[in-house]
Amino acid sequence: MLKKPYRLLVVTGPARSVQFETDRPVLRLGRDESCDFVIPDTTVSRAHAEIRLSEEGIAIRDLESANGTWVNDESVGRGRVLRSGDRIELGDSQLLFTFEDDYAAPGTLSHDTRRSRGASIIGSAPAMDALRATIERLATTDAAVLILGESGSGKELVAKAIHASHAHSLGPLVTVNAPALPRSLVESELFGHERGAFTGAARRADGAFTRADGGTLFLDEIGELELAAQAKLLRVLENGTFHRVGGNEELRSTARVIAATNRDLEAEIEAGRFREDLYYRLRVLQVVVPPLRERKSDIPELVDYFVRVFGSRARPPVESIDDSALRALERYDWPGNVRQLKNSLRQAIVLAAKPVLARSDFDGLERSGDTERLRRSAVERARADGAIDEGDDSFEMSLNLEENERRLIRRSLEVARGNKTKAAELLGIARNTLYEKLKRLGIDD
Repeated sequence: MLKKPYRLLVVTGPARSVQFETDRPVLRLGRDESCDFVIPDTTVSRAHAEIRLSEEGIAIRDLESANGTWVNDESVGRGRVLRSGDRIELGDSQLLFTFEDDYAAPGTLSHDTRRSRGASIIGSAPAMDALRATIERLATTDAAVLILGESGSGKELVAKAIHASHAHSLGPLVTVNAPALPRSLVESELFGHERGAFTGAARRADGAFTRADGGTLFLDEIGELELAAQAKLLRVLENGTFHRVGGNEELRSTARVIAATNRDLEAEIEAGRFREDLYYRLRVLQVVVPPLRERKSDIPELVDYFVRVFGSRARPPVESIDDSALRALERYDWPGNVRQLKNSLRQAIVLAAKPVLARSDFDGLERSGDTERLRRSAVERARADGAIDEGDDSFEMSLNLEENERRLIRRSLEVARGNKTKAAELLGIARNTLYEKLKRLGIDD
């Protein structure tokens, strides 16, 4: 049995830069002081995960945590052997695992180690091979990247892979979801604010550019950012400096900027909704993520992955999908792309209560696709008519029909035997989110 010293380095989260070196055969990680490696992060469970020496090597398993334990964007399930260079996610904290004699200072990871981290992009279609090759080429530059692709196609996963393949991968990856930002707080979220800068600013706070210093800043759905905020973002990209809201101190950030959008930004420029100069600042390099309907040969591989991830958590476990169900999934066009496929499989697994998914478990698929197309069409018409503001996603959210939500939550609670933490994990949502849904939907658990 191999006993080899290893090192854990916290690369994102409240304990960023904290290191732990050990060769002990068992190491418990969590928020509680009783753990061997204490991580002071409220999104980390009291006893979150365990690293243990095994016959196969050094393995990690989840301790029934609220948010699960992930390695390189994959759930560890019942256990997974760690490799040097693996990135462990516990809540909002990310840790880099290395063997002590393989340890590399920030920015000096070998090319092969960095490249392996992009392997979590699933698919062997020619378009995906080309996408991975593009990501590999982007590892040698700090230039800004613009990722284009339909909603649900995997733009955020591509951003993570670009970050992981770069020397900045030991720095944080900070994501800003542009549509979710209230207009009054856009500047504060991006650049930070001083105490007393506005009502409710009780203390000084760092913005996304500061938090992403030495790493990557991912601006998701950049096409939703209002024009005033676009102008301020442009100034930072041009000279690399900014000020906190209410402050005079000039700050700098070395963060690499990656932006993504599902909009046609050139059409947005023509309509006067997006700045042309910002567009060219962001589109130094461009990556296009193909929609799922253009790479249907990847569906079996994606289905196998999602069944393994979600099926192992179900009770009874779901182990596979039959041929007729798989053929139905391959014939479907997936207007919501990989996200829709993932959610359809998650719902089917929670409701199935049997080890093999059948065609009947996806009877609502065509109906859900029609709903997705209607929702998109309604949102596009409303925006074109000026009925909703560009940064307002409340109308779009209201069109996401939830006729199956009560049934899905009740079935999850049944499978989890009333354990809300496990039910939330089955649903792929945070425990607090589940409580909010229970209250909103009037579900008496």
